[in-house]
Parts: sequence; structure tokens; C-alpha cells
Amino acid sequence: MQSAMVITGHERCFHEPGRELVDYLERECRMRYVAYVPAGHRDPDSLQDVVSFHAIRAARQPFLLAYLGHGWDDGWYYGKEHKKKWLVLKYDWIEDMLKQREGPTLILNDTCRSGSLAERLSKSSEIVDVRVIAAATPKGSAVGELTPDVIKSWRQRDTYVPRRRVINDRAWWERCSGVAHDRFFFARPA
Repeated sequence: MQSAMVITGHERCFHEPGRELVDYLERECRMRYVAYVPAGHRDPDSLQDVVSFHAIRAARQPFLLAYLGHGWDDGWYYGKEHKKKWLVLKYDWIEDMLKQREGPTLILNDTCRSGSLAERLSKSSEIVDVRVIAAATPKGSAVGELTPDVIKSWRQRDTYVPRRRVINDRAWWERCSGVAHDRFFFARPA
């Protein structure tokens, strides 16, 4: 049985699409195990523990790890400590966690520079059975449109196809890498 974990960054603008994804997974996919983690005030060790717990709990079953928030080349910048120092879940740690996972994994990375995770994982020979859907190029910006579009695609029982985005005369392509695991998260007929 598939399971999911949806992590949102510290700003309110990330919570609404995060909750929309959780609602979709619970109501339309009828998933029993969906964890919603507003991560804004968690220290990195605490967030790593929660992600590890859910990844291990999924065992060999399909697992969706979704992140909606700020990002950079080296990780998810999900909050600030004392409004100064960024709290970061590093891509190094995510890569190590995925090396230990045995089941199919889909990462929905709705953040700026999210393509850097897709590139990084596609180069690793130790990581198999992982798909990354990224909102931007390795050096690009994201605007939060990826998650609602992925939900629309899954409602229609289609594998998500990266799109070209245009905002204020700037254009970029979203990124995807790996095996298409979308089918595990399609809406189920009533």
C-alpha cells in the first residue's frame, strides 16, 4: 500500500497547495498513510527523523515525498532559526536515504532550483526506482504552480509531463528524471 509525506516550508503560501495535495491523496487516492509536516520550526535532525520514519514505514511500497517551499542547489531551505539562520534539509542526506530505500519513490520537488536534485539523482548509479518531478531548472526559479498541475494530471490518470513556464517574460522548463511512478498516485474511481 502506497504512502506519502508532504513537507511545507515556513511561509503560508506553501501550506495551501500542501494541504490540497494531502486532501487529494486522502480523498481521491484513498491513501491511508499520508503525513503532513509543516516544517518551519523543526531543526534538521528532527525533520530527518520524521522523513526516515515514513520512508522506512513505506518499506517496499510506493512512497511519495513532496516538498513545497524554498530551495537552493544543495537542499530544501524550509525555515529560519531566530529569523536569521536557514534550516536546511540537505540533498546529500536525501540521497543517502534514497540509497537505502527498496521500494519505488516519487519526489515532488516544488521549489526553486529543484532541477539540481533531479540531475544529482539521475547521475547516481546506487539510486534506482526513483522519479523526481522538479518545478525548475538547476538554476531556475519556481512560482508554486507545479503541485496543482500535478494533481490535475493525476486526477485525469495521466503521468505528469514537464511544462514550459513563462512569467514576466522569463521562460523555463520543469524537469523530470527516473521511472514514472505517477500511476501509484492516480485518483481511484468511486
